[in-house]
Amino acid sequence: MIEMHPTDFTNDPYLAAQNDKLMSINATLQIDLLGQCGSESLGPLPYSGTGGQVDFVRAANRSRDGKSFIVLPSTARDDSLTRIVPILTPGTHVTTSKNDINYVVMEFGVAQLRGNSGLLQLCHGLRLDSGECDGEHNVIHQCTTRQVIHRFAQALQYRPDRHHVG
Repeated sequence: MIEMHPTDFTNDPYLAAQNDKLMSINATLQIDLLGQCGSESLGPLPYSGTGGQVDFVRAANRSRDGKSFIVLPSTARDDSLTRIVPILTPGTHVTTSKNDINYVVMEFGVAQLRGNSGLLQLCHGLRLDSGECDGEHNVIHQCTTRQVIHRFAQALQYRPDRHHVG
């Protein structure tokens, strides 16, 4: 039997959350250090239309034992462009807010952001002049791609033998 329903039914977070252990897996184009996801545009240029990402992220977060995952590679264009950015590219539509993000999955592993301070800790201590960590400055807007990715890997406590979510 096949049932057809409008999106106001299928994408209703309240209804979807009634499923225990609901898992949502959504891709994004960029994520900033606060945890905001830009999944619909690259700057002001549209990439895709509005879908059900926010609906299912919220439904999974409300579901008993549910989990929501945002997935993305750390870089694009042959590693020349980072997808972890201090702030989303100006004009980028925020698809999923920092308050809704639960897990972020990349090739380095998994980070749980819900209840944490986003990805800001990744660049804590980077100095404006030398780019080295001195533990006293928090200059996130001066992070290079390599520094952001390195800090992200450190925050994930990357170990090749451990790729699971507890």
